Amino acid sequence: AVSQMQRARDIIQEGLSQRAKVGIKVRQPLLSLTYFGDKLALEYELIIGEEVNVQAVANLMRDPEASEPGETEELHSTYLNTTITPELKREGMSREIIRAVQNARKEAGLEVDDRIHLELKTADHELLKALEEHADTIHIETLAKPGTAHDGFEKSVKIEGSDLQI
Repeated sequence: AVSQMQRARDIIQEGLSQRAKVGIKVRQPLLSLTYFGDKLALEYELIIGEEVNVQAVANLMRDPEASEPGETEELHSTYLNTTITPELKREGMSREIIRAVQNARKEAGLEVDDRIHLELKTADHELLKALEEHADTIHIETLAKPGTAHDGFEKSVKIEGSDLQI
């Protein structure tokens, strides 16, 4: 179990390193990470998925005849699929929205467990779609009730370059 946990940590580190190299924030979900070699227990794959923020973790065995004895091992033991679909992009936007709302809550002097009325406005089509698709998650994560805010705290933020009124 210790060696599997260490291997999972190495895979996580490599996945995060690959994200950093291509400039994709960890808040942006990705489709998959594939690792090579012996298969890890499911619990470790779930940890990898959570830490690297991928929807799926897959395992591929290396072809033992692919490299000659003494040949150096391939540098990467993982492959991170960095293709961002429109759906993944909007999910990433929703996480940025949640972060922005949480920051606005702090600025407004609210306690972590205070329930709030949350009103979000934008003219951006994709951001609006992200708000609609992920409304439940946004409200749950921010302890918000949908509805109109009265005389409340207001803040403008940029999400992926688009204006959002909180």
